[in-house]
Amino acid sequence: MSNLKIFIKDFSTVSFGNILSRLFAAVISIVIARTFGPIYFGRFSILFSIMMIIVAGLSGIDFTYVHNSLNPHIKSKVGFSNYLYFKLFVSLILTVVGFLFASYISQNIFKQEVTFSGITITLFSAFFFITYTTVYTYYQASENFVKYSIIQVLYYFFVLLGTILFFKFNIKEYEFFLIPYLIVGLLIFSFFLIFHRDILTLNNRNLFSFVKIGKWIVFSEMFVVLFARLDLLILSHYISGPNLGFYSAAIRIVNIYLTFTAAFSAIMLPKASRVKNQVQKKKFLKASGLLSLFLVFFSFIIILMSKYIVLILYGSEYLDSYKIVRLLLIAYIPFTFYQPFRYLTYTHNKTFYLFLIPFIQCILFVLLSGNFIKWFSIPGVIYAKAVSFIIGGFFFFFVTYRERNF
Repeated sequence: MSNLKIFIKDFSTVSFGNILSRLFAAVISIVIARTFGPIYFGRFSILFSIMMIIVAGLSGIDFTYVHNSLNPHIKSKVGFSNYLYFKLFVSLILTVVGFLFASYISQNIFKQEVTFSGITITLFSAFFFITYTTVYTYYQASENFVKYSIIQVLYYFFVLLGTILFFKFNIKEYEFFLIPYLIVGLLIFSFFLIFHRDILTLNNRNLFSFVKIGKWIVFSEMFVVLFARLDLLILSHYISGPNLGFYSAAIRIVNIYLTFTAAFSAIMLPKASRVKNQVQKKKFLKASGLLSLFLVFFSFIIILMSKYIVLILYGSEYLDSYKIVRLLLIAYIPFTFYQPFRYLTYTHNKTFYLFLIPFIQCILFVLLSGNFIKWFSIPGVIYAKAVSFIIGGFFFFFVTYRERNF
């Protein structure tokens, strides 16, 4: 089977799973947004963003495991048990540190827009969300994309059921609606351990090797995710009330597009890890380039329909969100095109750049955002994101395109 056909087959499988799981996730956000209104939905979104920064910020550990488990020379040093124990250890440290500073974060960073209890719930929900991510990463590394997709669909389906039950029991506090993410994550992880107890043997020597091999990748994903989520956190310092809710709703709609880019990324990492020469590299770039074009075409469809999507999903109360949706989708175009080059940095063992480039993007984004928001209001943060994407894409292209060492 040709590279393109394999790409399309795996992309279709993961996309289908992502569509279903994100559909359930979208229903969750729509129900919460319509129930609590723009102000409290904006506050819920701040907590949700903190949770996802923690969860996705540790995805570099996942990438280290997936990439190196496909490398026969160091496969034994990155076994699943070492990956699992290391990730849970780091997660536990972050949870404890976050809890100790929760009161300070609430009062001084978010000016009590979010409460101490809200941040505490967020931290524990993030920890058990992380346990669930180790399960689907196991199947991603095995390139078993069917089970990879099923796990994600089941997770969001049961989170949706949990959310409905919370409304059924008339729970009024918006922060409590993060708890279903905690409960379902714990349940899926527990069932996984019951059926895979044979892979949990820890090798202390190889645990150290895992840390050494993946240090740059681990740190890189922290900055990648921070960059992706910073816009809402930065805006919370400049705007409040309904406008924060409008931006949060826009992000949820843009996630329709990011569902497909996430599927694209899920199949690209193992595919890029198998590239061993220039011929394979050209085939990889050709196949991934065609899929990138498809994704950009799809984004323009969402742009054209954005006004109607906002009205159907969130109602007329959130109508102002559609303009933000359009700007965000345009800003994500360079991000879509540079993803294949980003994953080739793994292949060429240029993992330091995986850390350096997102770090530069974060710094640039923070520096630009303050002034851009003052000049352009809410669109300013999107312009800052677009500029940072373009700069990052240029660097990834420059580092990998002519590289011949594999």
